[in-house]
Amino acid sequence: RSREFFQNFPNVRLLDAPIQFLHLFMRAEDEADAGSFQQRTHSLLAYDGEEYDYKFLEREQATRLVELAGLRANSFRNPVPLGLFPHMASLELSESSLTMQDLATVFANVSRACPVLELLTLIVDGERDTWRLRENYSVFAHVPPRLNTLCLMLDTMELPSSCQIASQFVALVQGHLPTGVYVHVSSTL
Repeated sequence: RSREFFQNFPNVRLLDAPIQFLHLFMRAEDEADAGSFQQRTHSLLAYDGEEYDYKFLEREQATRLVELAGLRANSFRNPVPLGLFPHMASLELSESSLTMQDLATVFANVSRACPVLELLTLIVDGERDTWRLRENYSVFAHVPPRLNTLCLMLDTMELPSSCQIASQFVALVQGHLPTGVYVHVSSTL
């Protein structure tokens, strides 16, 4: 079991989740949407006061993490505990079809959970409606406050028609980011 394995590493600082699209917590609505047995039964953490056999880490271990990759971005659409990852400097989130409206909530909850976050990587694919509308990009003004770099890895997305070349898209995102936050974009259309 995953929990037994990670108990051998009480001071883990960097974690690349061994399961793609790992949930932060397993919620009832997530269970209903999860396709495979692994997706239905594995999460990074258990809720406070719950014992959950298929979690990867104990809460104490999670507080030590400085880098984490492989969580579902949708895990941050719901409220998360304040300061859940107090030392997290780098976070990678993945999600298919992450809308701009969901991104606003994700940013707010990531800020709440990761107060010292410096690098946020978002891997998104397949969203074709909200990312193509320029007026939705104001959501990037709400990135976590200590963020230095935002990496967007976009696959098969429909972007605004005014962004014919990569530098135009970067300028659109950068224009909404707070001063001092840089953006890196990797995209396949």
